[in-house]
Amino acid sequence: MSKLMLILGIVVTAAAIALGLLVFFSPGEMQIRGLTHEVVAILLVGGLAFIGMGGIIGAVERSVEATVELRRLLGGPLSGRNRAFRHTDCGSICGLLVAALSQTPS
Repeated sequence: MSKLMLILGIVVTAAAIALGLLVFFSPGEMQIRGLTHEVVAILLVGGLAFIGMGGIIGAVERSVEATVELRRLLGGPLSGRNRAFRHTDCGSICGLLVAALSQTPS
């Protein structure tokens, strides 16, 4: 998912740059087509937001995997199970989050 967001971000950002050049060099034709500087700005910000979200999604995936590995090494509640963790398994992620949130701090 994070790779998809990064690729989409790069594509949208490249489209924004191309449209920005078109709007700058032939403003009359682009204004007739409804493409103005505002459209370019929105696409540019959207593309950069896609890239940022891709980085955040990748960091969360790595964080969840590291947390599960740490719990396994420390003998946490998931260590007694003979179940392999896959980062694509929603049940494992949701179960880990529910277990972490249900514990009361001592």
